Amino acid sequence: MVGVFEEVLPEYGLTIRPEAYRPSVKDRLDVAAEDYYLGTFTIDRHDGLPRQDCTEVYVQAHPGRVDGLPAGQYRYADGQLERISEALVQRKHVIAINQHVYDRAAFGVTVVSRSKQPWLEYISMGTKLHHLQRNGLALGFMSAGYSSKTGNPLPAARRIDDILTSCGTEPGPSYFFLGGKVSAEQVRSEGMHEDAVHMKGPAEIVKDELAHSLPDYMIPNRVLVLDRLPLTANGKVDVKALAASQEVRVAGSGTVYVAPGTRHERWLAETWGRLLKYDEVSVEDDFFAAGGNSLTAVALINKINKEFGTRLPLQIVFERPKLADLAARLESDSTEPVSRLALPTPTRRNACRAEGK
Repeated sequence: MVGVFEEVLPEYGLTIRPEAYRPSVKDRLDVAAEDYYLGTFTIDRHDGLPRQDCTEVYVQAHPGRVDGLPAGQYRYADGQLERISEALVQRKHVIAINQHVYDRAAFGVTVVSRSKQPWLEYISMGTKLHHLQRNGLALGFMSAGYSSKTGNPLPAARRIDDILTSCGTEPGPSYFFLGGKVSAEQVRSEGMHEDAVHMKGPAEIVKDELAHSLPDYMIPNRVLVLDRLPLTANGKVDVKALAASQEVRVAGSGTVYVAPGTRHERWLAETWGRLLKYDEVSVEDDFFAAGGNSLTAVALINKINKEFGTRLPLQIVFERPKLADLAARLESDSTEPVSRLALPTPTRRNACRAEGK
């Protein structure tokens, strides 16, 4: 909004200026309790002085995407670009939902705040972004990474800090976004078609990436993104703790854990868990959502038929992927386990005797 005021007010002989950070102001305003106070600004008569800009702008040219501009980092000042480094914010540094946008982008832009007042740091970057978006050059921008007031900067911001430090420049709060030409059709569009490229979540993107390097049968049915992995005392991934975690168990079915109750459910849960390598299998779990695939489904149905003397087809796992439903189907076909040695029926005995003759 500050950027909008800076753009509109001069036409009326007015300007907007930062005044102070006074949270008590919120107490005098008729606003909701969850509204967040950012700072106080004043609107005055325009004094003719240029607008104060407390940001620096850096442009990243992607390899071979901008004619006449070698790949690298450039400081932008007074309408000129000064090359400062060949280092790049790479695809892996960009937030997951916009990594495909990175592949199509011609350049990236980093805004670094140089405000001397901490409360203005992020406001100044947002204001600058507004002015850059209103460029009139048919250039579009997409957020791809930023630093954080909470002390948890995204990878793109950490990369920018490293690049600036290596150039002898003091890093600061930053905002990185991708840029490229926007067609007239895109400008006129009122739909969400332009967002389709970044509508997938991290888990979907991981599966898409795996599809480029793995055969179909090795692509997991479920990808679960966690903030961190549990570790053992020697720093290795604690597989048992991971499998027992609430996130993993709930993600397998999307429901709370329900313990197996019948004999068939308990046997199936134990066998299912060994195949898919996780404990506490719930009767609400879905075989394929829990990580199963066609190969493990074959292994499961073979174990079922051997244990219970049934002849269930593979298709039954696809028809009844939930453990409770598969156990019910199994229970309707068999009441007791049988020996793995199939005793010949009278018909088979007679056939064997005739063959012996």
